[in-house]
Amino acid sequence: MEKSLKLHSDLAEDVATSSSFRQFKIKHFHLDLSVDFEKRTLRGTETLQLKCIQDSQSELLLDIHPSLSMQEVSYCRSEDDSDSVKVEFITRNFTSYGTTLVVKFPAPCKIEEQFRVVVKFLASDGPGVCWLDPEQTAGKAKPYVFTQGQAVLNRSFFPCFDTPAIKSTYSAAVKVPDGFTAVMSASKGEHRMADNTFLFTMEQPIPSYLVALAVGDLVSAEVGPRTRVWTEPCLLQAAKQEYDGVIEEFLVVGEKLFGPYVWGRYDVLFMPPSFPFGGMENPCLTFVTPCLLAGDRSLADVIVHEICHSWFGNLVTNLRLRWAQIVAKNYHQPGYQHVRSFLSCQGKQKYTLPVYRALWNGSEETRALATEIFSATSHQLHVNVRNYVKKILACAPS
Repeated sequence: MEKSLKLHSDLAEDVATSSSFRQFKIKHFHLDLSVDFEKRTLRGTETLQLKCIQDSQSELLLDIHPSLSMQEVSYCRSEDDSDSVKVEFITRNFTSYGTTLVVKFPAPCKIEEQFRVVVKFLASDGPGVCWLDPEQTAGKAKPYVFTQGQAVLNRSFFPCFDTPAIKSTYSAAVKVPDGFTAVMSASKGEHRMADNTFLFTMEQPIPSYLVALAVGDLVSAEVGPRTRVWTEPCLLQAAKQEYDGVIEEFLVVGEKLFGPYVWGRYDVLFMPPSFPFGGMENPCLTFVTPCLLAGDRSLADVIVHEICHSWFGNLVTNLRLRWAQIVAKNYHQPGYQHVRSFLSCQGKQKYTLPVYRALWNGSEETRALATEIFSATSHQLHVNVRNYVKKILACAPS
C-alpha cells in the first residue's frame, strides 16, 4: 500500500472546483485528440487512471464547461478492458465558469481500488480553446488553435480535476490535418508521420491548468542544448537570431539559484500576433507574444520571468494566490477568511496587489474586506507595495 504524507493543502478549500479530488487520485491520464479546423472542434477520448482514496464512493465528479459536449463514459477495472462497461452520467450546474460531470459507478468504489474511466467528448469554442482565422496569424495563410488553461479554463478543453491542489502525469496523441504541426507542454514528443499524429508524454506531475496545446503552421530551430524556438515560418529567423545562446544562460543562472531544472526541455513558442497575453509558463514549452522579437535582444529578459515559473508556479504551485482572486471575484463568503489569512501572511510581497484589485472591483462587502485587511496589515508591507495598495483603494471601482 502506498503511504501518502499529509500536507497543509490537504485541508485547504478550493471553491473554484466541483470535482471529487479529495475522494480520488489521478495517477495518469491520456488524451486522444483529433483537430478539425473547418468545424472548429477537438474530438477527444480521455482515459483517466484513478485510485479511490475514500471508501464507498458511488460517483466521480469532474470539472467541465457547457462548451464541452459529453458523448460517452465507460468504466473498467481490468487492465485489458475486458470488463469495460458504459455507465450513466449527467451534467450538473456549478458556476458561471463551469459545470460538473457526474459519473455513476456500477457499484461503490472501495478505498485503494484502482480503475479507469474513459470519456468521449467534443471541445469547441470554449473559453480555454482559442481558434484563430488565418488573418489573425503572422503568416496569414493557415488557421491556428491554442489552449489557455490558467486559471480555470482547461475544463473547457477536457474533463479534469481543475485545481492546482492535484498534479498528475499525462500523455496525448494529437491527429492534425496535413500541413499542420502540434506542440504541447510535454517533456517528450514525436511525430508519427503515417497519419500525421503527434505523440506527447509529460513525465513530471503537473496541475491541469498547465496542460497546453497549439496547432498551426509551425517550424522550429535549436537555440541551445535544451531549448528550441517554435514559430510560424515567417518568424523563425528572427526568433533564432534573438534567442540563440541566450536562454541557456538564463537556465544556468536559475539552477545556481534554485536547484536543478527538472523539466528536461525549455522550449519557447512564439504565438501569433493576436495572442492576448505576454507569456504563459506552460512547462517545457512557454507560450509568448511575438512582441519579444525586438531585434536587439532588449526584451529577452522577459523570458527570465517565465523561466522562474519552472520552479515557482509549476514545480511548487501557489494555490492560495490564484484562488484568493477567484474567491473575491465570485463573492464567495465562506472563502473570505482564507483571503484574509493569505493577505495577512504575505509580508512585503507584491502578490497582495492582484488580490486587492479583485476585492476593490467587487461588491461593497469585498471592498470593506479590503479596507479592513489593509488597515490591519499595512505596517508589514514594503513602502512601495503599501503605496500601490493605497492607489488601488483610492480608485473608483471598475
